[in-house]
Formats: sequence, structure tokens, C-alpha cells
Amino acid sequence: MKKVLCMLCLILLIGATSFCYAVNPKVQLNGNYVDFKDENGNTVEAQIINSRTMVPLRKIFELMKCEINWDGATKTVVANNGKREITLQIGNSVAKLVDLNTNKEDSITLDSPPVIKDNRTLVPLRFIGESLGKKVAWDSQDKVAIIIDYDDLAKLLEQKALGAYNILSSKGSTLSIEKKYIDEVFSDRNETTKMVSTRVDDSNYKIQFSGTSELVDEIKNEEWDNISFSLNVNTDDYEIITSNYVFSSMFGGKKNEKITVSKNKSNIKGTDTDGLGDTLGNLICVSDNDFTKETYSKIKADFERLFKTFLTNGEKSLKVSDLQFETIDISRVSKTFGTNIIFNIFTLANEKMFNYNNNVNDFFVDFPRVNYSVSVGNNNINIKIILRNDYKECNEFHLVLN
Repeated sequence: MKKVLCMLCLILLIGATSFCYAVNPKVQLNGNYVDFKDENGNTVEAQIINSRTMVPLRKIFELMKCEINWDGATKTVVANNGKREITLQIGNSVAKLVDLNTNKEDSITLDSPPVIKDNRTLVPLRFIGESLGKKVAWDSQDKVAIIIDYDDLAKLLEQKALGAYNILSSKGSTLSIEKKYIDEVFSDRNETTKMVSTRVDDSNYKIQFSGTSELVDEIKNEEWDNISFSLNVNTDDYEIITSNYVFSSMFGGKKNEKITVSKNKSNIKGTDTDGLGDTLGNLICVSDNDFTKETYSKIKADFERLFKTFLTNGEKSLKVSDLQFETIDISRVSKTFGTNIIFNIFTLANEKMFNYNNNVNDFFVDFPRVNYSVSVGNNNINIKIILRNDYKECNEFHLVLN
């Protein structure tokens, strides 16, 4: 009797396991479920093969906005989205990936090679999505493969604030930050500091300081007040050349010596050729384990809230709690390549010099009330932030991005 029960349990277990894997996964792109129906009304669903989500070739590449070339003789497909090119062959576990900005070519070994099933070519979803710069995650509870294209958020910004979009996506921008400290009890303690960061061209930068504050005096004494450097961004590291000895020494280099810094060690993400969508993707840091089918809607809601908070003209006031977003960590702005590349290098040097990492919550701890005004034009963004505390101290920041 025990043997019979054991056999029944084993059969039920095998049956349940088979049923679990027989369920086709769903695929979601930016919160919308993908319909894999072709032009003839036939549907080939996504499938799990070798523990990988496989999807119809033509449909997924169309969704990724790729041009497709199919060679029937060799059963090879070449897909191109303007930034990257992918080459896949039926039954071949090795795929080719070319970065069209650098012409660098990589060979990638796939866990599950492309296959033909029911007269449809199936390709590995994660490899396709990530190779084309998209975020791909898996909701294990609901069996949903999630694709997020952060370029859609950039397009949303372009639609609602073209001026801000043009400035943020520009590579030749200038950022000016002026800080005024006002002590309403002791007028002799009022100070002003100004920093101007300029991108001269694709690889050359300048950072300059001026003002009447003790901080500026210290910066000048330590030869940080006028820094020029060139930057070459690679896949795994970046190279810096500067004539400023103090700045160079922060990275362990000498004057006019090429300094190589690992991206992994500096915890900086992205590449110098990233678009605004790539930069937004690096700022929105959601752990793979935390992704669900609801994640994109939360990301979009946070982005629209961030947009409404900082890029809508007019006078405003907010609390520190207003800066708490579910998916966006604005304290990571200086940790992302792209539109904030000048801050990346300076912040990294600051950490190496003072062992200090900026944190938004720490910054506002003494100033729970914030008043600010924002003016967004076609050629610049002006943000004025006023922080006051109960001790009649006031910190006023004026940011101008051209």
C-alpha cells in the first residue's frame, strides 16, 4: 500500500511539474502585453526552452525597432537598431554583437540557440533585449518576461518639455552652480561659492570656481579652482588626462599622465555615447529580484512625478518626503554617465580626496522645508532652491544648465 501511495505521489508530482512548464510565459513591453499574432492571424506564443524565454524572431525585432535581413540559405538573421547589430543563426549557440559606435565586435555564447518550431523562428528574449540596450527581467510569480525601453521616458519628456529635453540630451552643455550661505543673525558669515562646468567638445572639460567663501579660498589654495581634463570612455574603464597635478593625484596619476580608472571600482555606469534614455535607465535602479509586472507603471508614475516636481515652471515649496520616489534614486545622478558626465569625474575625485559620498537625505536633514523656483526655456533651465532652518540660516542654490 505504501509503495502504491509513493507511486501515486510521484506521478502527481511529475504531472504537476510538467503542467507548470507547459504554461507559456507572457511578455510585457513597457507595461503592455505583447501579442505574438502574425499578419495572417496565426499566433506562436513565447516558450521556455533550456530555462530561457524564447520568442518569435520577427515580432521581437520589430518591437525593438530593428531592420532585419534574413538569409534563408544559411538560416541567419542580422538585426540592426542604429546603435548595435546582432547576428544569429538557427542552431548556432554563438551570436555576434557589434557596437556600431566603436565597431567593436563580441561573440556571445547563448544558453539556448535560435530554433525553428511550428514554422516560426524562436530567439532568446533576454539576449536580444539586453544586447539592444533594453532592461529585461523576469516575474517568477506570474511567469512574465518584462522588457523596459527607457527611451519611451525620454520621448515623454520630449513631448511635454521640448526645451528641457534638448538641453538634457545635449553633449555641449554648461552647468553653473552658485551657492549663497546667509546667516540672518551674523551678517559677517554670509558666503558665496560658484562652480561652472563646461564641456568644450566630445572629450574636453573645464571646471572653474569663484566666490567669496572660505570654501573657495581653500579650493584655490589646493589648486582645484581651475581644472581642465580630457576624457576617453571605454567599455570597462575610462581614461583621464589633466595638467592639474592635484586633480591627477586623486586618481594616483602624475601631471599630463594618462590615468585609467575601472568603471566597476568607481561604481559609475553607462558610456559616453549614451542617449538620454540610457541615462534615465541607469538612474532608475530596480533590482532584478524586485521586478514584477507592475514595475513599469510605478517607474512611469515616479518619472512623471519627478518631471512635475522639477521641470514645471513656477514657484513651489516641498518637504523632504516629496523627494522620496519608489523607483528613482536622485542621489545617484552624479553616478551615471551621459548628461551628468562632468559631475561623475568631480564627484569621484571628491570621494577619493575626502572619503565623502553625497546623500540627498543627509543633505536635507537640517533643512526640512524647501522653497524653490524653476524656469525652463528653449535654451536653459534655471532652478533656484532655498533651504531654511529654525536657526535663521539660509542656503540658497542657483543652478543654470545651458
